Amino acid sequence: DPCRPSLAVVVLFDSPLDQYLARSGASLINGPVEACALSVSNEKVLRDQLLCAAAEAPLCLESDRSLFVGQRDGVVADAEAGAAFDDAVAGLERCEALKRVSGGTLAARADRAKHSRDVPLRVVDPVNIEVKLNGVVIDTIPYARAFYELYEGAVYLHQARPHLVTKFDLQTNEALVTRMTRCDYHTSSRNHTDVDPVRVLESRGPLKTGVVHVSSKVWGYRKVCKRTFKVLESKTFSLPPLEFETRGTWIDVPAAAVADIEAKKWDVKGGIHALNHALALVAPLFVVCDANDVATEHVYPVQKRPRPHRLVLYDARPGGVGVADQLFRRFPAVLAQARTLIYGCPCGLVAGCPACVHDRRCSGHNVVLDR
Repeated sequence: DPCRPSLAVVVLFDSPLDQYLARSGASLINGPVEACALSVSNEKVLRDQLLCAAAEAPLCLESDRSLFVGQRDGVVADAEAGAAFDDAVAGLERCEALKRVSGGTLAARADRAKHSRDVPLRVVDPVNIEVKLNGVVIDTIPYARAFYELYEGAVYLHQARPHLVTKFDLQTNEALVTRMTRCDYHTSSRNHTDVDPVRVLESRGPLKTGVVHVSSKVWGYRKVCKRTFKVLESKTFSLPPLEFETRGTWIDVPAAAVADIEAKKWDVKGGIHALNHALALVAPLFVVCDANDVATEHVYPVQKRPRPHRLVLYDARPGGVGVADQLFRRFPAVLAQARTLIYGCPCGLVAGCPACVHDRRCSGHNVVLDR
């Protein structure tokens, strides 16, 4: 009976988004339903899904192509989706995973009939790193994530038990660990990420969405005391950069606005960084996604690399999964919600607090922030 009263219990944690919902719980019940993120222009995802479909019934290129190329809610441009579909089919034919059968349709090769069992629903990354303890695989980590968690010297938690990474081998795609009997510190990677637009697919005034190039470099780590949070030791190392293209939504802050902020003696970098945090934190209120599916660019205390003044959100998965596209279409509401998150926090601190703009994912350790 829909008219019967009911009780909902929501357990909230210490993230800024949870704290915002604790202050204004009505928005959780009365707010609109979040949009579903779906991108059919990610060739990696498309290849696997087309092969799964072909295993069930042969693909008819003429009719099936229209399902992927047609404009639906403006999620992707026709040219982008069409090119991704054509490239995916061509790639599957080249490796003979698909073969032409009667009537010009494409069917999956017999040994690919159970391909769906090998397709992960949560991971786009095609390469995994095996975590080995005494030669036995105890876990697998996506390639991109491994750079931040499995570098030599890292403390890696498996089933809540600490393990020390003794070797990280990109040639064999494996990381060797030893079990730690006692560990009074944790490790955090030292890294930076640059996000640069490559191609604009759609724009609304200064707001743009399209393809962005993401380049991340992990170059060291810190040992941090669990009890006091004091940095015990810092080390550097060299790993190759992680580079990929994905989908993003951004606004280049006008020079006039930057000049106005500087004239008021406010911190431009800190303000943009804080707003980028807030935008990323409230994104799950507007799109069905995990918090780690959307990311932004961060600022560091000793940063010397010249970077443009830009608000940017991008899909953290190579090729994109549709989150940035949906945020582009709802950006005014996202921006308004970010403002509410910032000004609704009672902390009154210029640098913010863990209930408003501090983000646990910030590789700059939430130092350069200005509300």
